[in-house]
Amino acid sequence: MSHGSWHLHGNIHSAGSAYNELNRRQGLMCYDVDMDANGLAPP
Repeated sequence: MSHGSWHLHGNIHSAGSAYNELNRRQGLMCYDVDMDANGLAPP
């Protein structure tokens, strides 16, 4: 069940932005805020 909120999480050591892009394409409101997933910079 979705309430229109985003699930933010970090420290999964994903391979670049692929994880966040996949979630976006699937319509999932889940975002990895870890530096590994965001070009070594804050999102």
